[in-house]
This record gives sequence, structure tokens and C-alpha cells, in this order.
Amino acid sequence: MKFTSLLLLAAATEAARDTLANAGYHVNSACNSLTNQVTWDVGKTGRGMTYIKYCKYQPWLGTYTHCVEQFEEHEHVQDQAFDFLIKNCDNVDVHFTHEDLRGFAANATPYINHDANFTAINRAPVEFNHSAYSLSYRSGKEFKWQLDSGTYFGAGLVAWFALVILIGAVINFVYKAFPQTIFGLTQRPVKTFRQWFSLPATFGHKHSSPMDFKIIQMATPTRVQSFVVFVYIALNIIFMCICYDLFTPNSSFKTKSDQLARYVSDRSGIMAFTQLPLIFLFAGRNNIMMWITGWSFDTFNVYHRWVSRMMTIHAIIHSVGYTVIGARRGALKIYYSRTYWRWGVVATILCSFICIQSIYFLRHRWYDAFLFIHIVFAVMFVVGCWWHCEDLGWMQWVYASIALWCFDRLMRLVRMAWSGKSSGVAQIVGREARIVRIEVDYSQRWKFFPGAHVYLHCLKGTRKPWESHPFTIYQSPEAVAGNKITFLIKCYDGMTNSLFNYLDKNGKCTLPVLMDGPYGSQHPVHKYDTSILVAGGIGITATYAYAMDSIQRGLKQHIVFIWVVSDDEYLKWFSQELAYLQTAENIEVRLYLTRQHSRNGGTTTMSEKNVGVQETIINTSSSDEASDKASDVQSLSSMGSVQVNYGSRPDLCAEIPNIVSQAAGTTSVMVCGPPVMNDDTRKAVALSLDFTNKRVDYFEEAFAW
Repeated sequence: MKFTSLLLLAAATEAARDTLANAGYHVNSACNSLTNQVTWDVGKTGRGMTYIKYCKYQPWLGTYTHCVEQFEEHEHVQDQAFDFLIKNCDNVDVHFTHEDLRGFAANATPYINHDANFTAINRAPVEFNHSAYSLSYRSGKEFKWQLDSGTYFGAGLVAWFALVILIGAVINFVYKAFPQTIFGLTQRPVKTFRQWFSLPATFGHKHSSPMDFKIIQMATPTRVQSFVVFVYIALNIIFMCICYDLFTPNSSFKTKSDQLARYVSDRSGIMAFTQLPLIFLFAGRNNIMMWITGWSFDTFNVYHRWVSRMMTIHAIIHSVGYTVIGARRGALKIYYSRTYWRWGVVATILCSFICIQSIYFLRHRWYDAFLFIHIVFAVMFVVGCWWHCEDLGWMQWVYASIALWCFDRLMRLVRMAWSGKSSGVAQIVGREARIVRIEVDYSQRWKFFPGAHVYLHCLKGTRKPWESHPFTIYQSPEAVAGNKITFLIKCYDGMTNSLFNYLDKNGKCTLPVLMDGPYGSQHPVHKYDTSILVAGGIGITATYAYAMDSIQRGLKQHIVFIWVVSDDEYLKWFSQELAYLQTAENIEVRLYLTRQHSRNGGTTTMSEKNVGVQETIINTSSSDEASDKASDVQSLSSMGSVQVNYGSRPDLCAEIPNIVSQAAGTTSVMVCGPPVMNDDTRKAVALSLDFTNKRVDYFEEAFAW
């Protein structure tokens, strides 16, 4: 927290130091602008040459210092103006003091040309009239304000997220330190607010599941997340549309359209830079804000994407604006010859491509390629930003972004080093479902907790050992006895496919692994009177960890453990864990097998007439068919009541409200499963609020790319 806050504070402070112009700045700007309208006998000046010649040219020095003393009566403001000249001359190895500059003004007074022709070559100090100075002062002050406004408004956008995170941190603290305060918020207005704002997805009830518009797919934030994003976008639009003082005559621009083009271009470019630290902060694994707020990586990923999109829009406005300015001046060829300009174009193109490449369809269909391209182009984008602004300024935002990125990468290495190189016994436990179990004997330097996940590097058995993948960890009964941690991996493609193929070929073996973690936070489900744990498929690893934690704490809370799987093959490799749950009298296990294995070993789907058939297996079966179906769970049935449902999926929107209505006190509902199941559970919790006058809270374990 301290490191991240200090970085953002340092960036804002440095920006404020550069932009909070004192009165002397405007005096210096006005007099500088006026002296630049005079033709001096110094030969060619221009980019990088102005102060090399002016700092050694007495007529110019006399004119500038006389201008400062003529139009500014306060000596401390004069000194502030002189400070800028002293700094610029120091940069070209010419050194002055305030006394030196006052001497130049005194020496120039007898030689002042009061009626100089500015277009002719001047070899003596000249004097400007008050109206010219006033116009130059006003024009320069407005130009400076427009430059500063980008930083002010950009800092306002950062402040919005700081406020949101502060609110999240307070709520998280109250949840953990004073849960009874939260449990007491059950009034009708609170319920209505939660049902219509804090719980649902933005549209309908799809949040984890993408909304499909045939050509375009997109993940939908929750309404709270959408509100945060909506305000952020609205602030961006408002900040780009206000506070433009356009006037003519203007000593800097000929027309109002020229002024507007420059002001909009500058403001958008600076606002883009102010958002860079947020982008890298929200994208990092080691984002301390996740720990402070208790929010998931998924939540910060939503904000990361939207901040990136707005930053890209600002960059495009900035680039298009300056292209229009260059075209109007007929100077595009000259501009493109400048290094900072070319790198600005490169950076804009790169961030635009990154946004296009990050759309839901592409990143989900080719995730490994997406990730590689995303990182490479992000590095190139930062390089482009660096070279674009190295001479222009605003580098503090780039420095903060690089520092955040380096901190995140460094902490990954630190976490891996702290965990140490470990070994894991890996084997395929579910061939049809492509499930791999790895029991890892880790360093014990950190303590396992429910909700934890790590990024696993398999140094053997995969084609690219440098790749990692996030997996939820838990402790099987065997792992608890041996102080190990357990991975259950559903193998798809990429790294996990390579691992499955390796184990398929070589059988059970020991693999060297590195672990980057643990990450995540523990939801306070143990503080509720009733806990409903809903899992789909491999999501059992998350819900089981919470149920086991409740048993180990010796809690008497009522736990309803719901697990939905395709067939009974899952029960074979998770039977020990389910048996362990049955040792606790307060845990009720409900299994849903949406498909079943027939006697010949094939896979069949229950016919429509069998859908919804429910069998409670206790000690004996009601028929030979039921016994055959339950062959893989008979060991569980001997330990207690396990409710097994064949050929159906649970109607969560009916089942969860029913459980909640019968619960004696507060209820927590946690889900980890496929997107559709997560969304159905979220909807069910919102409905459940009408079935009880006690607190019902929803927690979700999901990792969205």
C-alpha cells in the first residue's frame, strides 16, 4: 500500500510542482513571448538554439529584464520570473544571479529603443507598450492553464478511483472487523438497493457469461462496476468539454479554431499520460489494492480495460488534433522529422492495436497468443511514451508506471523464491474429464488459506516451463496429513494440454515446480450461521477449502454443499474429500450428476422422463438399478446422508431461496463454477433477499481473463 501510494503521490506532486505556475511564470512567459516577436542580430535561432544565443546577447537580456521590471512591481515576483531565465541559461552553461539580471536591466535603460521596428534587425534593447504586454500575459496565462488543466483533470480521474477504492477498503474492513454491523443491514431500502444495484449484472443476469451480439461478444460488469465505469467515462467527457477561454486577438494563435485545436490536443494528451499508472496498477498480480478492498482480480481487470480504452481515446484525440494542426500549418513533413513526434505516432498506434487485440472474442479464443502480444506491445508502448515525452515533460507518469510494472514483476520473483523450488506428485485422475491432480510438498513459508490461488510453473512436462497458469489450491485429507497443498487441474489447451499429454505418456511421476503466490483473499463465510457452497466441476477445489476450514475451526454453522458434475467419474477422484465432509454432522452434501455411466462403460444422458429423479442414499438402495448407479458413492453413503440427483441440474433460483427461507440466521452463498452457474447463483441470492429478514451475502470465486 505504502509503495503504491507513494508512487502515485510522487507523480501527482511532481506534476503539481511543474504545473502550479507562480505569478513569476506568467511574467516570464509574457516577456519571453514579446522578445520572440523582435528580430535580433543573432543569426538563426530555433529548436535548441534560442538560449545558446540569447543568454550571451546583451540587447536581448536587457530587453527581457527591462520588460520584467517595467510591468511587475513586486520584487519577489520579478525574482520568480528571473528564476526561469537563470535555469534556461544554466542549461547552456551560462550562469547568472538575480543581481546580474537586475544589472542588465539598469544598464539597458539608457539605450532603450521606445519606437523599435520589430521586423527590422535590432541591435539595442527595445521597450513594449502596456497593451502588448497585457495581451501577451493573458494569452500566455491561458495557454499555461490549458496545459495544466490536463494534469488537474487527469488527477481528478485518479482521485475518482481513489475514492472508490477507499469506500471498498472501508466496507472490507467493516466486514472483517465488525461483521455484526453488516449483518444488521437488512432493512427494506437496503434490500432494494442490493437487489437492483449491488448484486445484479448490468443487463439481465449475465455477468460471468459473455453477452453475445453475434459478431461481438463482451463480458458484462456488475451494476456497481458499471456505475464506477460510467462516472469515470462521464468525467472524461466533462473534463474534455469545459474551461476553454477562446478569444481574439491572441498573441499565440490567429483564430479561435486554432486555439481550440491546440488546447484539446494538449489536454487529451496529458490526460492520457495521467492514466498510465492506473492501467499498470490495476493489471498487476501484486496489486495491493486487492488486499485492501478484498476485490478480486476480475474487478480490477474490468477497471483496467476501461481505463485503457479511455486512455487510448485520449491518445487518438491528441494525435489527430496535432495532425490537423500540422496540416493547417503545412508543417507535417517537418513534424515527422522530429523524434518525439514519430514516437508519439508509434505509441498511439500500439495502444490502439492493444485495445483491438484485447476484445473478448480474441483473448478467449487465442489466450496464449493474446498474452504474448499484449506484453510485447505494452513494452513497446511504454518505450514510445518515454521517447515521446523525454524532452516535452510529464515523465513522472511514465516513471510511476514503469515502477509499478517493475514492482509487480519483482514481487513475482520474490514470491517464487520465497516458496522455493518444490516437487509435486502428478497423475491423471479423471481421464475422460481430463483432470490432473498434483500434490506439492512446498516450503511451508506461507500458510494455506481458503480462496488462495497460485501461478504454477511446471519445470518438466510442459513445452514452455516459463509459462504459468493460475490454479486454486486446497488441501486434500492426504495433503493435510503431509503438510502439502493440492492442485486439481482441468486440462484444456496450451500448458495444461502439454501436462496432460506428458502424464498420459509417462504415468504418475514427480515434477519440479515453482509457485508464484499465494494470491487471493479469504471470504468471511465462516462468520455466517448458514453457508451455502455451490460448485460446478473443478470449482469444487474452492468450495471444499471453505468447508474444510469450517470443520477445522470447529464451527457449528449449517453448511449446504452443492456440487454439480457431468457424471460419476468425478466422484472417484474426489471421494476422500467428500468422505471427509461427511464426518461433520453440520454439513449437508447435495450432488447433481447431469450424466451417468452405463454398465458397458459408455456415457449416456438421462432421458427426459428421468430428469429430476432424486435418490437419497443412506445405507441401502431401493433397487438394483439405484445400487448400480450409486456404485461410486456407496462409500460415502455409509458415512451419512448424501443426496444424489441424477440427470438434472439444480434449479438454483428455487433451491437457494428455499434454503435461505429455512435458515435460522445469517446466510452466506459462495459459488465457484462455470459462468452460467455463477450468474444463476448471483440471481438466486438477489431473489433470496425477499425470503428472509436476515442478512444474505454473495461471494464469488472466479478468474476472468
